[in-house]
Amino acid sequence: MLIAVLRTKYKAYPTYDLACPIIDHIDGVTHALRANEYYARHEQYQWFLQRLDLPKIEMFDFRSVKH
Repeated sequence: MLIAVLRTKYKAYPTYDLACPIIDHIDGVTHALRANEYYARHEQYQWFLQRLDLPKIEMFDFRSVKH
């Protein structure tokens, strides 16, 4: 099955990547605090907001602190 093959080669979550900026806008988010693993998606997140003519949401990253 082609989908199974692609899932082992690529990591793509199109529904999640499209839904997050839209839902954040609907919820009235103006600033978002996101874990570092989402850093690579910031540009795409802002691209969706711009293309949908939605206000920019400020993004801030954090990482866990190990004791």
